[in-house]
Amino acid sequence: QRIPLERKGLKRYLAGWPLNHGQPSPLELQLCRANNSASKPLAVHRLRHHAVAAGSAHAVESEDGGCRVEFASLSLFKPVFVRISASAANGRPRYDMVSPVYLVEPEDVALADKVILAIRTNAADTSRRGVGLYIKTRGRNEWSFIGQGRDQGEAMVSGSTTRLGSFVLIRDLQPPVILSLSPAQGAQITDRTPLIIARFKDEVAGIGSEEQLQLLLDGRKVIAEYDPEDEALRYQVKHALPPGRHEIECRISDRCGNRSRQSANFWVK
Repeated sequence: QRIPLERKGLKRYLAGWPLNHGQPSPLELQLCRANNSASKPLAVHRLRHHAVAAGSAHAVESEDGGCRVEFASLSLFKPVFVRISASAANGRPRYDMVSPVYLVEPEDVALADKVILAIRTNAADTSRRGVGLYIKTRGRNEWSFIGQGRDQGEAMVSGSTTRLGSFVLIRDLQPPVILSLSPAQGAQITDRTPLIIARFKDEVAGIGSEEQLQLLLDGRKVIAEYDPEDEALRYQVKHALPPGRHEIECRISDRCGNRSRQSANFWVK
């Protein structure tokens, strides 16, 4: 059947075709000249789609077997047609991508509950340390960590997501960076109840929970307040410190298990 094209730009056209659960997959699309239907198609594209019904569990796998999406019975509000396409990864220099990028569509569908997505690791990569599953942030060239689960004898890395989009495996071996400690190393202060602050940054996997952050004062762990927006730990000393030397230490680990620690000595006059 012929589908009219609507021009959306100099080299961009848009066409719509309703899918139904009885249509075979792949669906072959041919781009032809409008005034010469008998000529050879300008392009042929085979659209592979998977019908997923609401109310029942269903798994969809990419054509190359490298990506799998598992829908639970409560994942969907309505039936959808899922398509998975793979493309070469190019995350340098910021991201060390170790799998193709998989685009799972439709991106704009609202999910009723999370789905489980898994990507197969490279068989030649015997060391999977620091490898996690990431989803691309919409409208930005940034990726967010969503999981580091191991499936099928650790051949696949999995995570849960509440939306569809682009997914990839990224290796993160870089520890968090502790930017500063306050009071700083060698500081001499008169305030015997100082505000202790540790500022840090993690570029890739990020910090998963407060359990991955520790602040110690004179060797004892204190209950510090975590500010994820400012990427800082704060602790207000409640009892006056005695004059003399004191030590603060910050210990941080990210979602991939990379660790950093830094300490500073200061003096109370």
